[in-house]
Amino acid sequence: MFAVVGKDENDFTLVWSNQKRFNNTRFEFDTLINIPEMPERPVYVHDAKIGVVASSIEASVSKLPRDGGNTRHIAFNKTYNCDTGISEDNPAVEKDTCEINDENFVSLIEH
Repeated sequence: MFAVVGKDENDFTLVWSNQKRFNNTRFEFDTLINIPEMPERPVYVHDAKIGVVASSIEASVSKLPRDGGNTRHIAFNKTYNCDTGISEDNPAVEKDTCEINDENFVSLIEH
């Protein structure tokens, strides 16, 4: 087992591994929102919420060809949607915590 601390789009993390029998994966992450300063709502608006309405993670496993080429082969690419009950009608006001387990992850991860 190995763990990777996730980075945002501007700080990409490259992980080298040699897991021959890797057959499941687990993701744990928090989706956070910084709510900006909002003006006072008009009297005709009775209630409003601003928050996280959905969260997901995209997992991709790609491999460089053994002959030394630069075109990566995508071995696995899947988007996992988090199902914690949040929605447009029920947003998570500060953060949404998600855990996703995939027991059928069958892509070989190797160096």
